[in-house]
Amino acid sequence: MSLILSPLRCPWCQQAVTKSELRKQGLMKTYLARQAFPCPHCQKSVTLPERAETLISSGLFIAVILAPLFYYYQWLFADPRLLFSLGLALIITGALFQKLQKVIEPNESDNEQE
Repeated sequence: MSLILSPLRCPWCQQAVTKSELRKQGLMKTYLARQAFPCPHCQKSVTLPERAETLISSGLFIAVILAPLFYYYQWLFADPRLLFSLGLALIITGALFQKLQKVIEPNESDNEQE
C-alpha cells in the first residue's frame, strides 16, 4: 500500500496529484502498482518510484519495532536511542525524497529532439 507523507506534485506541471483525483479518473490501481499513469492535470506520464517508500518503511520498522525490542531485551549492548534516531532519520530522508518521476516514452524523446 502506498504511504504518502507529503503532497506529491507532478514533475511536468507542478500541480499536486491527490488520491481523490486518481480515484475519480480510475487511475488508482495503476498508481498503486507503480506503473506509469497520466497526470490528472497535464496528461503527461508520471510514476511513483518505490525507493522513498522503502526508506520510510525501513525507518518505521527500526524506530517502532527494533528500538523497543533492543531496549527491552538489552541485546548486543546497543543503545536503543541510537536505533530510534536511525529510524527517524530514514523516515525523514524518505519523506524528503518521495516524489513523482517523469516517464519519457520513446516517441516523446524523438519529438523533443526536433
